Amino acid sequence: MSVNSEFDCLIMAKRGHKMEYLSHLSQTAKRAMSSNFTERFKALTDELDRGWKVDLARRCGVSRPTVTHWRSGRTHSADPVQLFAIADYFGVNARWLATGEGPKWLEVADSTAEVSTGGPLATKGDTP
Repeated sequence: MSVNSEFDCLIMAKRGHKMEYLSHLSQTAKRAMSSNFTERFKALTDELDRGWKVDLARRCGVSRPTVTHWRSGRTHSADPVQLFAIADYFGVNARWLATGEGPKWLEVADSTAEVSTGGPLATKGDTP
């Protein structure tokens, strides 16, 4: 199986392929993901009400302090499975969250389809 991009590594990890593919990520890509991930994560969470950290932590299988560390930049990135859980929670594109590339919001194929990620943005009436 060939790896064509850093994002392919994340997709493979999400689908249960061996985590060794993550070693294909260049150091530059890892640094870019870590510094900008914090900014993008913070932007998603700036206006949320209380309680979202506990809910997100539960969905990602981490502790609430880990979520706080993602937001503060103390932990510079999330692992691929957590990254996809975060993206699903907020209804955003995982590629955008990881790299800043691509559209921010997930696209809905059918305009009549109801979108609900269960995250706090869905409850505020925001639509991707």
